[in-house]
Amino acid sequence: MEYVDDIFEVNIKIAAWVCKFNVERTTEDLIKGLSVGNVGKYNLSKNQIDGVINIDVTMNDVGTKIFDGKFTNDFQISLNENPIYNFDIQIGAAKSYFNLIPFKVKNLSLKTGATETKIKLGNKSSETNLNIEMGAASLKIYIPQSSGCKITGEMALISKNLDGFIVNG
Repeated sequence: MEYVDDIFEVNIKIAAWVCKFNVERTTEDLIKGLSVGNVGKYNLSKNQIDGVINIDVTMNDVGTKIFDGKFTNDFQISLNENPIYNFDIQIGAAKSYFNLIPFKVKNLSLKTGATETKIKLGNKSSETNLNIEMGAASLKIYIPQSSGCKITGEMALISKNLDGFIVNG
């Protein structure tokens, strides 16, 4: 999908179930995706209102191969560095990596099932809001030392390791 200069904000909604999912590269296009696997197919739809574009990436056609032996479903997204991004990501059983250092991230909402997730944030935005809901999962978030951070939430029955943070209370 081609990038044009009048796009200043991008809302990306991603729904994927069984996969290895990465957002980690930049592109001259607005968004570019690469999918390799035998489990499902991805559909991309978009609509634009003025300088804001909404992009939906959905996975469908999950077949029975998931139960027949080996399966693969790798999906990688590359994004343009110029716009501001709002992510709404829902993933099921997945291993995911979000290297968002090069991007201006305003909001990231992540809902997962059984996942192993790594998120690296940069300092391109004056403020980044994260809302994370996870099932049986592992999460690592990397925040630049030059950034401020406030962590709140209902975190019962989890193990927390907050390296580099001063914990109050």
